[in-house]
Amino acid sequence: MAKSGYDLIVIGSGMGALSLASIMARARRWRVLVLERHHAIGGYTHTFKRQRSFQWDVGLHYVGQLGKGEDGRLLFDYITDGALEWNKMPDPFDVFSYPDFSFREREGAANFKTDLIAMFPDENKAISQYFKDIKRAGAWNMTRVMAGVLPGAAGRAAKGVSLADRGFALTTTKEYTERNFKDPKLRALLLSQWGDYGLTPSECPFVMHALVVSHFMDGGYYPAGGSGRIADCVRPIVEDAGGRFITRCDVQEIIVRNGKAAGVKARIKKGKEIEEREFFAPVIASNAGEYNTFTRLLPGEYADRHWSDPRDNGHFMSTACVYIGLKQSPEKLGLRGENYWFYGSYDHDANYWKNDVLNGKPLCAMVTFPSMKDPDAEGHTADVLTFAPYACFKQWEDAPWRKRAPEYYEAKEKMADALLDFVESRMPGFKDLIAFREASTPLTNVHFCGHPQGGIYGMPATPARLRRQPVNARTPVKNLYLTGADAFMCGILPAAMGGVIAAGNIMGPLGFLGVMARMGLDSMKR
Repeated sequence: MAKSGYDLIVIGSGMGALSLASIMARARRWRVLVLERHHAIGGYTHTFKRQRSFQWDVGLHYVGQLGKGEDGRLLFDYITDGALEWNKMPDPFDVFSYPDFSFREREGAANFKTDLIAMFPDENKAISQYFKDIKRAGAWNMTRVMAGVLPGAAGRAAKGVSLADRGFALTTTKEYTERNFKDPKLRALLLSQWGDYGLTPSECPFVMHALVVSHFMDGGYYPAGGSGRIADCVRPIVEDAGGRFITRCDVQEIIVRNGKAAGVKARIKKGKEIEEREFFAPVIASNAGEYNTFTRLLPGEYADRHWSDPRDNGHFMSTACVYIGLKQSPEKLGLRGENYWFYGSYDHDANYWKNDVLNGKPLCAMVTFPSMKDPDAEGHTADVLTFAPYACFKQWEDAPWRKRAPEYYEAKEKMADALLDFVESRMPGFKDLIAFREASTPLTNVHFCGHPQGGIYGMPATPARLRRQPVNARTPVKNLYLTGADAFMCGILPAAMGGVIAAGNIMGPLGFLGVMARMGLDSMKR
């Protein structure tokens, strides 16, 4: 153990950091130091309030695979020691709205398939094959995971098996749908959840689409009390083992000695003062993302050795959002808490790249209702999100938070007006319920979380990246690991699994299997 008394330092406090810190505290009684640049822990799982009663999540809007006995529930029960409760969303849970049709997705693969065939009877055969292909892609991903986490011959065997279906799994989602479906409406409908991929359909591998569709096939869940409850439940577990969380702590550098990660240099903000500190531990894990870790936190030589051609990495997808406080329950509009996805066309690549929100021409929006998913919410709230290219906001990136040019704040309000008008056109009466609103942009994400281009999903899971990078949290720097989405895939549950993968790598060759066994045993005790 290092002189600091910590066994592990984790940079950032997002979902992957919380997962890793809790696992190491519970399984090994490690003292974990978690350093967070924001004033609140949780990363994209934290919540914030306005006017006392209005509360919103900044990143978690719904999570799948949390039914009793499912892997997601086992993981969250373990890292929170069973303290976190989940509320089931209504059925249907997602509604996809286009200019000339809409579709309400019901829970269950059988219902989803039946409803698709009822709407597109001429595509019956292709739809049936699609559900088989979803399972096939999921099976390929499992062999990919096993190739990364199993030691020796077992891992090599899994890698060999994964090669057989790699071309199929890594074809783009757009290519798959154009090759297999004739009706452009059906193609658009099947891709309606592309906002959950972190990539547009022309960039996203079919396996990523398959995993997202499967993830939500049996409906969505929402943490009771909001996503901030995840950190609330993990914190005492970490602290009980001797760990600590420090907020307003911006890590500047990972200290490397003799090729090994040994500690970090950080700046801690205390009022108007900045304190320079160094912390040391025998193991360091970064939840700051692969890009930040290798281009900002490590010496340049490590970026040269590890960082790949940026052209292989795609772009970092971000969001702009309008957080809304409501005068009364959305039930007045006949809503039950389901999510709404509104699109301006069948072309989802255009819905992203041509989404001109700053000039009053939005093409996509997701509307979700935090207060309807949480019976204990104090006030009625809604989020209106849109996926917008960072280039729209780049002109203001060099100015500090809250001190940007007046044109930026005018643009934010114009964007909010356009998004609300877009939603009103599909959900009449929505604007009449608004009591409060506040807008954010990708620059907001950059300021609070530090991810490039305001990205919310980590490194883009492009076909090139999945082909090149195995599933593991190890880095070329000894004793330095990644956690979160960049150790696995984007999304709340995959980011939490990134913590499992990191913990497994830290614990040794059979560490991953050991963590999974602990989760199973923990579940049997409940």
